[in-house]
Amino acid sequence: MFEGLTERRRLMRTAPHLCRPIEFLFPGYHGERPSVSTLAVGVALYNALALWRPPASRGRRLSPGALYSLAPHLRTARLAGAVAYVDCQTDDARLVLENVLDAEANGATVANHLRAERLLHDHRGRVVGAALADPETGARFEARARLVISATGPFTDSFLSSDGDGAPHRLRPTLGVHLVFDAARLPHRDKALVLRSPRDNRVFFALPAGPRTIVGTTDTDWTAARPPRVDDDIRARGEDVAYLLEAANHAFPSLGLSEDDVLSTYAGLRPLLATSAHSPSETSREHEIASAGNGVLAIAGGKLTTLRRMGEEVVDRSVEVLQAAGLERPLEPCRTADRPLPGGGALPDALAAARLDADVTAHLAVAYGTRADRVLALASASPELARRIDPELPHLWAEVVHAARAEHARDVTDVLRRRIPVFRDARDQGLGAADRVAAILADELTWTPARRARAIEDYRAAVASSRRWRDD
Repeated sequence: MFEGLTERRRLMRTAPHLCRPIEFLFPGYHGERPSVSTLAVGVALYNALALWRPPASRGRRLSPGALYSLAPHLRTARLAGAVAYVDCQTDDARLVLENVLDAEANGATVANHLRAERLLHDHRGRVVGAALADPETGARFEARARLVISATGPFTDSFLSSDGDGAPHRLRPTLGVHLVFDAARLPHRDKALVLRSPRDNRVFFALPAGPRTIVGTTDTDWTAARPPRVDDDIRARGEDVAYLLEAANHAFPSLGLSEDDVLSTYAGLRPLLATSAHSPSETSREHEIASAGNGVLAIAGGKLTTLRRMGEEVVDRSVEVLQAAGLERPLEPCRTADRPLPGGGALPDALAAARLDADVTAHLAVAYGTRADRVLALASASPELARRIDPELPHLWAEVVHAARAEHARDVTDVLRRRIPVFRDARDQGLGAADRVAAILADELTWTPARRARAIEDYRAAVASSRRWRDD
């Protein structure tokens, strides 16, 4: 926890647009555990581990009446009050993207969608590189290196076992599912709520997301007989949606939320380390770096907040390995703890001067930070690009062009799912915009008609997969 809070503080300095303080309200009820007093002690310990530095505060206790004024749809029976604390909210895809862009700006070669099909070995069996495939062109080639690092997240076990690693499974992957609701149906007032499921007393959240409210997450073991693979259909299941709807209706009984209120779902796998923990929620969120003894370092486990520290540690370890093997090149010390990410500087003056709608200005500020001027320049040059992709959402068509030119977007799913959250937030999940996005990408990336059609079909398949829970 201390490590995570330390890294959170660094992210607030290096990427303030992506690591934004938000108040969390944790209600307590008479006759239920934990009590408000216990919650207050927990928040005090949490803030102490944060060394009482921003965004940590001393927390505050709320009376039932004060809590009701902030969350009027919350269950009031036997409500004892709440404890408030401050944490941060981020856009995970954009945080990862900015780390990729930062690496590229400092010399890394970035190749989105390039696949490592297998590792290459010398005559002694030592790994000396990887066989790569480009799914867009079908080209195959080899990249050779003195050391290979596996940072393959929840797919670590399947990737290393395909190489004949033979090691026991390192991970206990767990599935996390979120539901997305219209904020008019589940109001949030820019506060996050920490709640508990009536079924198993497990914590879940109701999180503000502009015009939407996100409810989640689940934490269930990956039940397949083998480790997960990149091509697996990782999605919400009917039982996951039922669990979260039950929990949400227990917390907000007057709203009567149903399956029809679910605008979208999204899911992912946590790369938790395999331990003897009884339940997924008790499993450690720490990470480890292991040497396979054959020219491969594997980093596994961890959580999003500590991504920078994980990167620093695995690079330090790789330097030790390479120097032990005779590398004499001088190396500079790690600077990522203090170097701003690409959008981490001051907001451009042009953003305030653009006279955009307030929600569009706010979105560009938090999504792009100091890089927002590039999107503004595209929007200023073309009235069509200055229009909204969806009338309910603050995203502009200029962002599609920017994603292709400056953010390594290579297909429609990249744009609408991992650059702009239309897949998550639009009522049609971006199906109505997919054709035009594909047309823009075709111009930017010189696609053939067949490539354009395939990109649209792939996006439709991704949307269909996210909705398959309705048939479970």
